[in-house]
Formats: sequence, structure tokens, C-alpha cells
Amino acid sequence: TGSDYLWNNGIIATRLAVRTNDTLTVQERLNGCLSVSSLPIIITNGKIKYNSTLAVRLYPNPATNAVNVSTVEPIALQFYSAEGKLVKRFTLETSGSVNLTGLTSGLYQVIITAAGGQSATKLMVK
Repeated sequence: TGSDYLWNNGIIATRLAVRTNDTLTVQERLNGCLSVSSLPIIITNGKIKYNSTLAVRLYPNPATNAVNVSTVEPIALQFYSAEGKLVKRFTLETSGSVNLTGLTSGLYQVIITAAGGQSATKLMVK
């Protein structure tokens, strides 16, 4: 029971020491469901700051017909195929569900844009 976290540097832990500016990507597996989140980290004068507007969660991952999106402000989502082709785009004012009908099975890069910047994550569609 509980969660395990897999960070983009390969570490599996509930916490991660950050020493440089970076965008961290974390995979969380809870009760068999996989969620992927990206969070830009900025270190200023030894203090960690992050842009919470880009703390967006897409779940479940892998997804089938729809993916849930958790966000705190309006965002734009762009889905790119493995070939780099833009295949879908959505805008959300608040958290909600995005219909994935028409996407073939495979791995997609999702570009998330908010007022505070841009982030990317990957989504597997079954």
C-alpha cells in the first residue's frame, strides 16, 4: 500500500535532493495506476522555488479512451506522435477529462502550456 516514485534520474524514493535548476519528472504508481507529473524547479539563493501552475497530473497512464487532467489553472495540451506530428490539442480551464478517441495505440509526447511556462510529459495510449 502507498506510493512509490520513480524520478527522471532513475532514483526510486519518496524524496529527492535537488541541487541545480531542472524540470523533474516523476512517475507515481498507486493501486496499480501510473501517473506522470512534471515540475520545473528553480533554485535561487539556495532556496527551491517551483512553478505550481505546471504541476499538472495526467492519469491513468497508460490511458485508453480518455485521460484525466489535474490542474490549478487554465492550460493547453498538445499531443505529438512518436514521429513528432501534432495529432490533438485541447484547452482546459480547470481539471477535467480529455477524450483520446482517434489516437492509435502508442507513446505520445504531451506539451503542457500555462501562463507560467511550458512542460512536457509522455503518455501511453492503449
